[in-house]
Amino acid sequence: EHVRAGRLTEGHARAILAAEDKALQLEMSKRVLESGLSVRETERLAKKWRGVGNGVLKPQPVSRETSSNSQDPNIAEIEARLREVFRTRVRLVINKDRGRIEIEFYSSEDLERILNLLVGV
Repeated sequence: EHVRAGRLTEGHARAILAAEDKALQLEMSKRVLESGLSVRETERLAKKWRGVGNGVLKPQPVSRETSSNSQDPNIAEIEARLREVFRTRVRLVINKDRGRIEIEFYSSEDLERILNLLVGV
């Protein structure tokens, strides 16, 4: 469902499906969406959770190595709020007093959905 909606890529889904337990798959997909994890980060998460089953979760923290702003809780909060609005991975890249917002999309339909949110259509 998340892949069809463009919230997760096929690479994310393959990593999540490595978990045999359906409850674990659902928890992993929730974690990936909330944290905006890349496919590689999702693969690392799946590897850490491998062997965990029967709905008993023992997740470990996932490293956000690609995010230079992960130490600043204010930036992390803004990214989380933007992820909620756009329902996709969002990253703030800050350089001194300047920066940019990176909003990922996974299909032309997903891009159209995001554009509609941005322009208020």
